[in-house]
Amino acid sequence: MASKTTSKTRKSKYRVSFKHPKSGRQLSRYFDTKEKQEHAFRHFDHLEFLVATNQPWEHLWNEPEEAVTLEQVFELFINNALPFYNNIRTEAKYKTVIKSVLKVFAEDTPVSMIRGMENWVNGAKYQGWNIYKASREYTGRTRRGINKYLSELKQVFDYAIENGGKDGNGLISANPIRKSDKYTKAQLDPIKVYDWSINDRIRRLFLSPGLSDFHKELLNVYVMIGARAREILGFNYFEPDRVLKWQHVDFKKNIIHLFVGKSNQTRKTADVHPSVMAILKKWRDELKFEYPLPFGYDKLRAYMLEIKEITGLDFTNHDLRRLKAQLSEKSTNNKTLAAWSIGDTSADMAQTHYAPTSIETMQAINNAAFDQLTHELKDNSAN
Repeated sequence: MASKTTSKTRKSKYRVSFKHPKSGRQLSRYFDTKEKQEHAFRHFDHLEFLVATNQPWEHLWNEPEEAVTLEQVFELFINNALPFYNNIRTEAKYKTVIKSVLKVFAEDTPVSMIRGMENWVNGAKYQGWNIYKASREYTGRTRRGINKYLSELKQVFDYAIENGGKDGNGLISANPIRKSDKYTKAQLDPIKVYDWSINDRIRRLFLSPGLSDFHKELLNVYVMIGARAREILGFNYFEPDRVLKWQHVDFKKNIIHLFVGKSNQTRKTADVHPSVMAILKKWRDELKFEYPLPFGYDKLRAYMLEIKEITGLDFTNHDLRRLKAQLSEKSTNNKTLAAWSIGDTSADMAQTHYAPTSIETMQAINNAAFDQLTHELKDNSAN
């Protein structure tokens, strides 16, 4: 239940601690007099009693939720949460997600009414968040992308549950997005992984006539490092502090230091094949490159368009990362090592999105099973 304590370090030192009635998270309020503390303690203690005994409690927590609109929730998040992410890319992402909702629901839509709303989309009637999902899908968005947006929207509403309301309570008492609103695994689009093992694609990628030496070197560096484009480029408008510079390349130890994935704290050490280090050394010493890859994503895209035109292959930049994972899985018969080869810690993620189990791995498994069966039968016959 709620509790009273005194802080020695705060000006308003009389503290009341209690649990958020919806999330269960421990919260604290501070007051400048014992009288105010006692009043608040009785209020929150009674609130926790109502929650614990399954009695109505919303009237003690906030104003009726019908008055809270999407505009209020989104403004609260944009003005109070986004600035603390300190990441231009993250801010842009959330603003895009919010904009996608306002293309479907009006700004003055009460949050509590969304789940019960009905509307027509492309000749079919939908209710609640299915209106949003159907509208997004009708405009060409994938179901996996829609699920991702719903997850990020849920975080926006979660913020409003604990912030922005009366007396510092939440602006809303419940999240309008539920787990059941997302597409189930069975409803998701099949993941299509670019298979480099067919149609002589690898040889065409590296050996097609017309490829310049720089094209081949760029492919070797990109594929064999196995990192994301933004992790190895020398120009990044959104995250200028995360670019790869010569100071991050250790030629003696054959390693480079990268910001991997969403890590904002420290660079990760990655071992690099000597063939890549030889190319980087050439670029530094002979071509006098300012950075290992002295350009941004637009220039990289232009180089890849040239390569695709020459080779006749229709791949994405990310498919080159998949190539290293597939090569690693095929040679080691190990999905964990395939994940490690591209700096990923999830073997299942790598298997699903980058390197599905290869024929070579299945053959190795079948041969091992046959050899073990033969061994077991020999042992049995000896007995």
